[in-house]
Amino acid sequence: MLVWVNCHGGVLAGIGIFGAVAGIEWLRCRFTREREGNTLLLFFALSCLTLFVNPHGYKLLIFLYETLSIPRQISEWGTIPLWNTSYLEFKVLSGLFLLTLIVPFRKRIWEAAIGAIAIVYAFKHQRHTVLAAVAMTPYLPAAITHLVNRWAPSLTRIACPPVFTRAFQGLLVLLISTNLYLGVEKNAYNNFKILVEPQVYPSYAVQFMK
Repeated sequence: MLVWVNCHGGVLAGIGIFGAVAGIEWLRCRFTREREGNTLLLFFALSCLTLFVNPHGYKLLIFLYETLSIPRQISEWGTIPLWNTSYLEFKVLSGLFLLTLIVPFRKRIWEAAIGAIAIVYAFKHQRHTVLAAVAMTPYLPAAITHLVNRWAPSLTRIACPPVFTRAFQGLLVLLISTNLYLGVEKNAYNNFKILVEPQVYPSYAVQFMK
């Protein structure tokens, strides 16, 4: 959080998610008489204090809070239409997530709550779809695996040939390596400066004014 608050305003989302997790777990631990909830709450409080360690102090937090409510004529801050095929992958993920909520199985409450909150904000602002996908990533595989074990247990008993496993692992390594190479090559060509599309962002106008 100390690094984050000095780099990007998205720290507000981070501290909000951390606060929701800490609060939900603290309440759960109160009922189960576990001590982890108090420890998590302590680290959350310390993280909140680090937000004031920046060149502007508390004024930065006031600025970030005030700018959140300002309307923006920027597409990524717009809402996601519900009844069309835009952001189809995100909508499929959200549908799978909602399905797991109504199916009875042992859930981690805080994880389900964070996923639900992230989905709501993603539909309000398109730019939060990435954050929602990150929040759902550790939850969905475990939940879907449980559903498969319950509804189609024979699928989980299908033996996977070792050669297929090695081929899949090799393909995954190749895919990761290719993405890393292309990312480094693209940014090295531009001396690792931020790349923008001049057709989308007024970079030429900024250069002219500069």
